[in-house]
Amino acid sequence: MPDPSFAKVFEVLLDLAVKNKICETKRSSAALPSKAGSPNSLSTSKVEIEPNLDLAPKLEMNPRSSKATKPENLRFIPSALKRFLWRRDGGFCAYQNPISGKKCGSSYQIQFDHIQPVAKGGLSCADNLRLLCRGHNLLSAREQFGRHYMEKFGRTKTKGDRISLH
Repeated sequence: MPDPSFAKVFEVLLDLAVKNKICETKRSSAALPSKAGSPNSLSTSKVEIEPNLDLAPKLEMNPRSSKATKPENLRFIPSALKRFLWRRDGGFCAYQNPISGKKCGSSYQIQFDHIQPVAKGGLSCADNLRLLCRGHNLLSAREQFGRHYMEKFGRTKTKGDRISLH
């Protein structure tokens, strides 16, 4: 969709939302007993959704119409965008070691991280967001703002103040 209109983007996103809602309903009903009522007769229908990564950057296509880019809400990440990021990154830390290229892959204490911090002009859009474990989120903050500055915010240390760089 090269330079689509707001109406076209809205229509595509609405279609995806409806499709996801229908699929979520099917998924949630899959674990319920069938109408026969026997405890061993569970529905086995599976629905899998492939996220369309081409649509992700377009969530913030028109900054004037998005709450996420208004000055009072710069850090706000809409729920739909959070769900998209969670699916895109698989619920795992997306930190990649700059030397070895190996990804962390932790699923413990996952947080949403702005690659370019909001304080430095970053926006809450799919291209600027990723999932990081707490340790790598703190490492990223220290790299961006400096250790001394981050210590002003209290508990910025991880256990033993060690962060695995893999």
